[in-house]
Amino acid sequence: MTEIMRSVVLLSFLAFGPLSIMSQSVSDPDLQSVRTFIQECAPARKKVNVLFRSLVESDGRLVKFDADSFYLKKGRKYFRSFYQDVLEIHGCGKAVSFVPDPSARPHGSWSDVNRVYAGTKILVILTDGRSVEGFSNSATNSHLIIIDRKTDSRLDLPKERVAAFFGLVGGRRGAKAGASKGSEGLLQPGGDPILGGAGAAIGAIIGALTKSDGRPLLIYSK
Repeated sequence: MTEIMRSVVLLSFLAFGPLSIMSQSVSDPDLQSVRTFIQECAPARKKVNVLFRSLVESDGRLVKFDADSFYLKKGRKYFRSFYQDVLEIHGCGKAVSFVPDPSARPHGSWSDVNRVYAGTKILVILTDGRSVEGFSNSATNSHLIIIDRKTDSRLDLPKERVAAFFGLVGGRRGAKAGASKGSEGLLQPGGDPILGGAGAAIGAIIGALTKSDGRPLLIYSK
């Protein structure tokens, strides 16, 4: 995916706001935590930073809220977002986060992969312990389709080969090399490729966060 294409994706988000593509229900306590945060911060009209469940990041001045949504002001424009779409929010000296433990297994459902905004940096751990870095595209019932970072080509990965799917938020360097290098000494010869290879690779990612191409946010694992 070219830089121009990724820019178009981001501009589309800024124009229409975060997409509500929840495939996994958000618990009432989670919703109430976000509501409470908004209700306490809105009167001060402070700037807040938001990470949505689509893994899109945004910030702005919190100016208004209602029963199920809130409004951020960026320049002269107002953007409406829904409580249920918030994965993490912080500002005015407070923070609320639902970011999962990156080593959690199993986590989420296969359909959650399609919640991630198209063009987001991702890292996929395969059942043999190898990792593939690229950009999110889509997922069917049986396959994961991504754009390979190195070649900009389309990759079609069978669902049964995917052990874990991470979004990469922020960062400057590639996670693939660090994760692969970290997992080399952890693989168990003759062992279960899922428990050995994939588990080692996931552990290596956690141990190489500062060297990665962003903070790995777990979306799906089995």
